[in-house]
Amino acid sequence: MNHEEDNQDEELTPEQIKELKEKASRADELEKTLAEKEEEYSKLSKKEFNFRNLEKAKDEEKKKLMEEFTKDKNMQAQAIVEIERKFSQAEQARLDDAENRFLNSFNDEDFKNKLKEAVKHSIPFLGEPKNPEELTQRYKRAHDQIKDSVKVSGLNAFSPTTTYMDQPSDKKRFTDSDQGKELLHNILPKVFPKIDK
Repeated sequence: MNHEEDNQDEELTPEQIKELKEKASRADELEKTLAEKEEEYSKLSKKEFNFRNLEKAKDEEKKKLMEEFTKDKNMQAQAIVEIERKFSQAEQARLDDAENRFLNSFNDEDFKNKLKEAVKHSIPFLGEPKNPEELTQRYKRAHDQIKDSVKVSGLNAFSPTTTYMDQPSDKKRFTDSDQGKELLHNILPKVFPKIDK
């Protein structure tokens, strides 16, 4: 009878059975969800591991690329510097050639030195000549200024400068006219003989 009593105790009410079925189905759902989550976690951890490997590979590749880029950039920079140096040398040679051609047209070394000094003093105001034509033009201006400059002597050292310039005249001088000649003869008869009319 014991057994029957145990069976009776084990018999469940329909509500309990329903509750147990719900719990069992919920447990199945939780197990299924757990299995899905474990699978997702496994995939994510693989992805994360792969991402870390990819990131590491990218960092190494970046370093390698940067080293190559730096080498290429340095080579390019050196090439540019070399080209600029050669261009500068060629341009300087052209300027020197233009200067020598202009200066060799003069024999006076003192005059050549004056021209060089005049052009040298123009650099702070006009800058470096950009091409041989500009250098030649500066030498021509310096030549004109030096050639036309007034030499200072004891007679004109203290004379004021003016902007007035005598214009050449087509008119005859008074002393070349008959009246002027006669007047000169009257004033200085021995120097100027009498003019016959």
